Amino acid sequence: MRSILDEYFETRSTDRLRRTIELSWKFVDEIGVNQFDTRHLLFGAFAKANGVAYHVLENFGVTYDSLRQLCAGEIFTNTVDPETIHVDPEVKLAINEAIDAARMMRHGYFGTEHLLIGLTKEGLQSTVVLRELGLEPNAVRSEVYALLGHAM
Repeated sequence: MRSILDEYFETRSTDRLRRTIELSWKFVDEIGVNQFDTRHLLFGAFAKANGVAYHVLENFGVTYDSLRQLCAGEIFTNTVDPETIHVDPEVKLAINEAIDAARMMRHGYFGTEHLLIGLTKEGLQSTVVLRELGLEPNAVRSEVYALLGHAM
């Protein structure tokens, strides 16, 4: 967990984002999988039950149980070493998208709002989950920008 924060977000992550990542890792441990991907980050952002990411998803009608069920299920599997938790390369794509969003908005920090924007990048497992919940990733992204007072 620390390596993801340190490697990608440096020291400018909010406490809520740090807690989100902790909850994401805890979720992976609870469900007994050995691959950490964007579904788990999406669940962690909602499980925190506060912050911009939580409020945006809640406004769209997402519930804890529905998100947990979809994020715990297998969308597709990769063969990985069963002794370690593998971080899927798509996590880096989502985080890079989050960092780009924060920079574009001229924010000097990285929070759950930026992470949620990153998790709406097309092609990620998190976007599959959003669609299974009946949400369009672009609508979620637009809602985050609107909530923060930025036009897309």
